[in-house]
Amino acid sequence: MTSEDPIIHVMCVLVEKGEDGKAHPAALYAGYQEVARASSEEAFKAHGIPDERLKGENLDVERIRGLVAQASSIVSRSPRFNAKKLHALVPECLEKRWFPYPHRIQNWRWKHFPAGARMAIMCGEVENDGYGTIHHLSELLKIEASSYEVVFDEDGPPTLAVKFGRRKVLECFPEALLKCVEGDRFRFHGKEGYDFMTAYCDSGDAYRDRAFRLQTTPSNLALSGTWAYLQKIKGNEYVIGA
Repeated sequence: MTSEDPIIHVMCVLVEKGEDGKAHPAALYAGYQEVARASSEEAFKAHGIPDERLKGENLDVERIRGLVAQASSIVSRSPRFNAKKLHALVPECLEKRWFPYPHRIQNWRWKHFPAGARMAIMCGEVENDGYGTIHHLSELLKIEASSYEVVFDEDGPPTLAVKFGRRKVLECFPEALLKCVEGDRFRFHGKEGYDFMTAYCDSGDAYRDRAFRLQTTPSNLALSGTWAYLQKIKGNEYVIGA
């Protein structure tokens, strides 16, 4: 599924702080949109929605705009991707603060993890039932917003550069790196046959998030199971050292 694929499903939950200090669902919208062309095989694998389900469906754009207008921030599985998609319907969404949450819950036992199930679990509407760590939306109330804020434009979050000695960095993940501070630790995962090595945040606010990727050269493969540290942040450049 790419940013060029049409929007076929929107689900959003507006939450507010209750008297008990926790966040509770205040309004919900879920809708579908029929599109002119069938979903590609790649897109269907991502969303799992058959074309037949979309027949005769239309999104209530005004309802979506109203919920976005009431929100002080937006929680999304993938802010970089979803901000671009939502912008096509609600341009004002780029004026909001965006917070990422993990794309999966550990030990989820089914192949697909639909948005409805994610939001139901995160809003505390259903029990965890042993899926693993739950990240309740109410936890966002404890976040120091200034350290998480990402300012979006039509091209997504700011472009960041990662310098790791002479090693070639293939890709970095701004949503995670923008949470990092000097001294944070990264661990490496990958082995021969992989397309790339992935460095995960191993401390701090971005713990367990993907930070950047490296080529699978022999010297990089030797890093698997070891650690590196964020030595310096200079503007949009992040300098990593072993």
